[in-house]
Amino acid sequence: MSWFLSVAMICTASAEDIQIGAHTFVVETLDNGLQAVAVADGQQDELSVFVIYSVGHRMEASGQLGLAHLVEHALFSGTEDVPMGELIETVESTGGEANAYTRDDYTAYYNHRIPAGTLDTVLSLEADRMRGLAFRPADVTEEQRRLVVEEQGARHPNIQIDTRRDFTVYGGQSYGAGVYDVAGNSDAARLPLSAVREFYDRWYHPQRAAVVVVGGDPSASLSAIGEAFGDIPPGPGDLTHAVRLDGRFPEPGEVSFQTALTRDRLEWVWRGPSMAENPDRLALEMLATIYGNRKAEDGSPVEVVVDGNIGSSLFIMAATGDGAEQTLIDVHQMLLKSPISTAVMDEARELIRTRYTRQTLRSRPYFSLAVDVAVLSRWGLGRYPVELPERLNALTPADLKQVASRWLQPQGRWVVRFEADASVLGALPTDKRALAEVGESAMQSGDLPRAIAAYEKLLELGANAMNTVIYRYYLGNLNYQLGQMAEARRQLEAGLAVVDYPALRELLAEINAAAGGAPPPSRASAPIAEPGATPRSGFTVKATTGDAPPDWVSQANAVMARLEEWRSLPFRADLVVEFAQDLGEGLAGFYEPDTERLVVGLGNSERFNQGTMLHEMFHALQDQHFDLSALHEDTGESIERQRALSAVIEGEAMYAVADLMDYNFSEHAVIPTDGPLESKRFESIFRYGVGQDFIRHLYTVGGWELVGEAFRSPPRTTAEIYHPERYLAGWAPLDPRKLPRTRPQKGEVIVAQESTGEYGLRIFLAGAPEGRPLMEPLGAALRGDLHTIFHHREGERVRMAWVMVFEDAHSAEKLVEVAPLAGAAVGVVQRMEIEPMGYLRRANGWGVRLSWRVAMPQDAMPQE
Repeated sequence: MSWFLSVAMICTASAEDIQIGAHTFVVETLDNGLQAVAVADGQQDELSVFVIYSVGHRMEASGQLGLAHLVEHALFSGTEDVPMGELIETVESTGGEANAYTRDDYTAYYNHRIPAGTLDTVLSLEADRMRGLAFRPADVTEEQRRLVVEEQGARHPNIQIDTRRDFTVYGGQSYGAGVYDVAGNSDAARLPLSAVREFYDRWYHPQRAAVVVVGGDPSASLSAIGEAFGDIPPGPGDLTHAVRLDGRFPEPGEVSFQTALTRDRLEWVWRGPSMAENPDRLALEMLATIYGNRKAEDGSPVEVVVDGNIGSSLFIMAATGDGAEQTLIDVHQMLLKSPISTAVMDEARELIRTRYTRQTLRSRPYFSLAVDVAVLSRWGLGRYPVELPERLNALTPADLKQVASRWLQPQGRWVVRFEADASVLGALPTDKRALAEVGESAMQSGDLPRAIAAYEKLLELGANAMNTVIYRYYLGNLNYQLGQMAEARRQLEAGLAVVDYPALRELLAEINAAAGGAPPPSRASAPIAEPGATPRSGFTVKATTGDAPPDWVSQANAVMARLEEWRSLPFRADLVVEFAQDLGEGLAGFYEPDTERLVVGLGNSERFNQGTMLHEMFHALQDQHFDLSALHEDTGESIERQRALSAVIEGEAMYAVADLMDYNFSEHAVIPTDGPLESKRFESIFRYGVGQDFIRHLYTVGGWELVGEAFRSPPRTTAEIYHPERYLAGWAPLDPRKLPRTRPQKGEVIVAQESTGEYGLRIFLAGAPEGRPLMEPLGAALRGDLHTIFHHREGERVRMAWVMVFEDAHSAEKLVEVAPLAGAAVGVVQRMEIEPMGYLRRANGWGVRLSWRVAMPQDAMPQE
């Protein structure tokens, strides 16, 4: 069954609500066809305005690649009433950000973080350029020059592969209008002014546009949009949206391209359904989710993907090397015939289901839920995210196999070969041009270390400003792919110091989000709260014990009030605060969920003690809403789950202290580069520092509702705390049943067996200064582990065996190199044996086994 929507079907209704997660988008269609969209996010003083045109590269013809992007640039060239650059200057003068970007199916213009008082001005400027461009030749030529520079700086190493594939399959039209040249440039530099004007006059009309205001009062925003845009004529009568591509395309066949790759690349490509054709499109996406990111026999990656275009999808299978064809044959047979379990289906559903709900509303203009909703709505697919869960649940394993059989037959397949060039191998050249070609070849071939070496050498040889930015971008991206976050940030920040270039900022924002995200704006500058305030819930500190400092009872009630306001949760019971001069054991205070005992120590400075009171009161608030005792019981005896839960609980409490008292705990949550490191300090950094970053990331992505979800469905691994994007994606470590077992030796029995997770690996590496730089990349590359403790029946001899599996051979080799030093730093380790296990087919990764003996069982765990 398939379904199809057109704009005519949604223009008849004056307003429609689209509910996605906690966000309600109100969509009204004006008489001229423009869609006005408003959504509240709790912010009244700071708004974001997005203007979306359902116009992109799919509207380009052969010889016009880049025309849609060039018209995007032309919209900044000025109108008869507004000179070039004035819109950006108006927005930026108030501290906002204005820019735009072009994709295959749409073009988005954004005015981000503008004061609410400037909304009418910004909307007026956007309405003016919708139909009022002046097309002054000098100004458009300047924007054309900027585009040429941007294309060269933002080119991706795979752009030639992508555009050649698309050009082949679509035949020089729509999504495959052309191919970028070796410098990364499209046809845009050669297009005349008349082509720009013709494209603008053809497509830039209210019928192709949606205007979104995020923040403030939705009703007022909709009125403002109508006032600014309502009088613009609708445009030609043939601008209705046909979601599916309409045209004749080449018949499938085989093509080959000469490339500078170091390994042959083979692709099987099918032209598939549009987003309007469900459930087939969703079924293909589920198949790609289930069978994607595989490894070939030689360990090289195997890609199974569906591109994200609205009008027509490409289902792509790709492999490299001598065994590529057999690899694709095997994967194709699995797609058509292998049974799919309910558990695998559920996992795939969850990954796709949260595609929209885990997105930020507007914190990153290039990746905004507000933009996605507007684009889908403008194409007549506004309810796609709303109906997605139900449509996913309706799919069965049999449906997937039927859809695969319908769309992925050999007779409908393009075979695309990208042939390698052996001459690019060998020592790195010293000629800059040749060295740049080696770098690009290595990136396209997946040889990331060689690519990094090439671009680092290019920087050493000297480069102009633009090439410096390009090379820094590549190095940032390459290190990011290898999980080397700190080095990736360093390279991107160095590039931004040369030119504040969008491609670098976008990638840096992605890396920062993956590592924990930026904190929301501080909500309070006062130490805690205004004295005398009382909680809205009506509950208070009903009693204190011990020697409470003067006015602290009133202060405690004010803290309760501030916490209720800050966290948007009411207290559900009164509190009793116990004050103590000396708690001993280095304790500053504590809260016991089982007894509801709340103790605040007074042995530190007054501000520190106040922070302790806030922290422990926040635990009481957590307990009243999420039942901390029950959460702890649910972790069972799993140390890994206990640590992950502790990071959620303590991280949120520390976030409250940091935000409400302007306290930067991150300054103290730093692993020293050398010298000894106590396990207690490491644990504290994890629970309070990494835990706080985890909570901050969830808040940035989905507000307090998403933070609450972390209590209702807590992360089960420390890896999810270190990498919150994994928690949001439903990530799970390697099934322990797929890990190699270590057998007991004669006289031994197994006394414990458990995963110690990324936390265990990191603290093991942290024991030696040489291992500390590897904590982040090796931790990120860890796919799973199993730690086994053996006890000999005679005596107190204890043997440890720790099997770890990494996603790449390089990470496994690095662990082998540093393990002797890290093991020597653990005082109880005796006679460590290190066994590289090579590629483990069942585990789909590279294994390493560490074995050693210790004196006593209680000292056995490597993380202690």
